[in-house]
Amino acid sequence: MSGSEKRLKRDMSHPFGSPEYAFEELVAELGAAFLMNQVAMPYSTQHAAYVENWINVLQKDVRNLFRAASLAQNAADLVLGVTHQKEEAAA
Repeated sequence: MSGSEKRLKRDMSHPFGSPEYAFEELVAELGAAFLMNQVAMPYSTQHAAYVENWINVLQKDVRNLFRAASLAQNAADLVLGVTHQKEEAAA
């Protein structure tokens, strides 16, 4: 989990169904899209059940989209950095 204390230190304590949990799901979905694009793999979301919660989060404050995208990019960069480090060490 990229948001854990040892990685990007996001608050992951919110219960399922809360607006904060929905926001973290949005971060995760965006991060997956960023990673799939970076490694040139096709990506399609199958998470229609989350859309209503994401809409609620975005209706509260449209800046949440930019916050989520920034956090997702940080997570994608972390994953890609770890992957690149392992590839370099193996070479």
